[in-house]
Amino acid sequence: MWSNQGTVYVVNDNNGRGFNFEKLAQGETWVTREAVDQVRAQQNGAANPTYSQNVPSDLRALAQRVMELDAGVTRVLVCNDARMHEVYWGCFERLAPEGLAAAAQDEQIGKPAAVTLPASWSGVHRAVHAAGSGFAAYPELRSVLAGHLDRVHDGLLPRAAEIVRLAAREVAGGRVLPAEQALPVYLRDDVAHATGGGH
Repeated sequence: MWSNQGTVYVVNDNNGRGFNFEKLAQGETWVTREAVDQVRAQQNGAANPTYSQNVPSDLRALAQRVMELDAGVTRVLVCNDARMHEVYWGCFERLAPEGLAAAAQDEQIGKPAAVTLPASWSGVHRAVHAAGSGFAAYPELRSVLAGHLDRVHDGLLPRAAEIVRLAAREVAGGRVLPAEQALPVYLRDDVAHATGGGH
């Protein structure tokens, strides 16, 4: 439930932790109060903060989480289940000196067999870690990438903490816009196809 002031109370995750949520101005998007407070802190306490126009994707946020689990990890592949026997995937590198995950190439969606690592990663060997729901949904990913991955982090999910940390850099750089101007990013432009009764 939520109050007239726009705060959601007692929303629990699977570990029993509770979160307070706040509704963005002139929109239907809810974010955790912790995330709003961190954005406000970046903007010197603004009452109605603006938000990054380059909101970090869940792929990048998950790559950041992997990097924070192991300070030695500099390359991460993230593959999430996109349904329709496809994965939403991207490759990320640790950006010095902040230690933030940065895209090594454009994020993509496609069949598991189409997932490849950047050509720039084929030189001097550096460990490549991986994460994402795609590895559990499509076991063939491990075969496709056999010999290229040093570790797959099973069961990890992106969190607001990593999204806020990544977005803070965008905010600090002035790459922001009012919340009501935020637009969704669609993975597919067309998802309806007639297949003669097949799925």
